[in-house]
Amino acid sequence: MSRWHLERAIFLLGFEGPRSHGYAGPGLALDALVEQVRIENEDDPTAPYPVFRLDPDEIALIAEADIVGMYQRGVHPNLIRAFAGTWRIDYMAEYRRAGL
Repeated sequence: MSRWHLERAIFLLGFEGPRSHGYAGPGLALDALVEQVRIENEDDPTAPYPVFRLDPDEIALIAEADIVGMYQRGVHPNLIRAFAGTWRIDYMAEYRRAGL
């Protein structure tokens, strides 16, 4: 839908904190994040961030931790690096494997 929503989700899941700790992977963390933001918006219509509008392919990028796909979609490299570090992904190895 919007790269802003995709990058916001990657940003929020790309730091060691309550949104990433305790989850078996980024897909489960994303599900919890989307639900939390939805509830915040229901409770307070003036909440600072709108609910996430992610296409299925954008959800898959995060859930599958598709670093190369994020790069190819134009996600900022610093966001990718932080996300990869949080989820213990060797992003340089992923780039090399894809020929980037």
